[in-house]
Amino acid sequence: LHENGMDVSEVCYASRASGDWEVERVVELPIFSGSRPDIAVNRDCEPRIVYSTMPTEPPMFAAYNGFFWQTESCPAEPISHGAPLIFVHDEKCHIAFCYADGNIQYLCRENYYWDRQTLAANASEVAGIITDADGAPYIIYIDRDGNLDCASVRDQQWEFELIASPTSGLIGLWDSLAIDASDNLHLVYLDGTPPLSSTLNYAHSTASGWEIEAVEEGGLWAQIALGASYTAQITHVQSITQGDGTRYLSKNKLGWHSENIPIERAGHWSVASMMTAMVAGSAHIHIVYTGKGETDDGGKALLYIRGDQEDPVGPSVELSLNAYSFKMHDTMIVDAHITNGLEAVSIETKLWAEDPSGAVYSLLNPCSIFTLAPETDETVTVFEYVFSGREGPGDYQIFVRLINPITGEEYSLNSILYHFSAF
Repeated sequence: LHENGMDVSEVCYASRASGDWEVERVVELPIFSGSRPDIAVNRDCEPRIVYSTMPTEPPMFAAYNGFFWQTESCPAEPISHGAPLIFVHDEKCHIAFCYADGNIQYLCRENYYWDRQTLAANASEVAGIITDADGAPYIIYIDRDGNLDCASVRDQQWEFELIASPTSGLIGLWDSLAIDASDNLHLVYLDGTPPLSSTLNYAHSTASGWEIEAVEEGGLWAQIALGASYTAQITHVQSITQGDGTRYLSKNKLGWHSENIPIERAGHWSVASMMTAMVAGSAHIHIVYTGKGETDDGGKALLYIRGDQEDPVGPSVELSLNAYSFKMHDTMIVDAHITNGLEAVSIETKLWAEDPSGAVYSLLNPCSIFTLAPETDETVTVFEYVFSGREGPGDYQIFVRLINPITGEEYSLNSILYHFSAF
């Protein structure tokens, strides 16, 4: 969203699909209207955008059909609201935003039809939305007490969960959320008084709850994405007192690695002048930021930079399932995403399950030993099982561990949960 001269504002879309950057206008708005737009793409790489026009008018949804942009109003109340956020799973578009009365509006659009639900969440701001592998939504938001919360759907009912409470000021977070193949959520947030002084925290969900760790001092625009082997990749802008550097952090089995990103800002300090957004692929991180361009005339330029991710230190494994709830005659397929560093490594693999009573069963009878090639990054099926109905109902857990076959040193440990019901 930017101002064009002194008469109008525009929502613009930039794409590099053809090899070069191409920019086009999606919609023209009255000057000083609109809010921060959000974008996602479907599996055909077609963009889907949400944005606001006036505070009391419903947000707008825009979709590119290959020839032109189609826009329509979201089905929402004419109440003042915050910036809308969007996430696309398959062909479904999931949208969330917060009303001034504290309710959260959740919308799901599929084949031109809208499903609408209003959540009584006592929220002050929606900070992120994402779905799991089955398309179930998770909404991260800050409530009116300053806490960071998560709203999710379980058994067709919305549940609300506290993630963290502020410890030294306020919690700040901007659309910074990721999910791995095991449907564990990963996010970063700032705790303190951003952008003056705050702590950058990393949080991820596990079977036993949320685990949170302080990473380093932060300022604003904290972003997270998952890279190779679902490693956390973080960017943020330092606080004013730290010199406004833009930082990149990644985590591996040795801990966090942090470094400055070599970008040059332009103009006087402001929240807008420090804008930074980041996503990660399997090998690179991609960053969009406001900075100084080659033909800069003193204004702000929107720039793009790509960087290499940190190489994995050694063998790593992540489990995933074809579903997370099974009944009699269903087939369960267990896949393992295996990665390795720059050297070939001999590993011993153990795979076992724990049933609802706590009994443990080996699934590899009893282990497998093989060599991982350098820079391995592949997903393989490691176990298949057809439920007969004689299994006890309840929650099961499958574990996998990679170790050194000689010394017994553990390289990687991962687990995943599923539920079995006889009918």
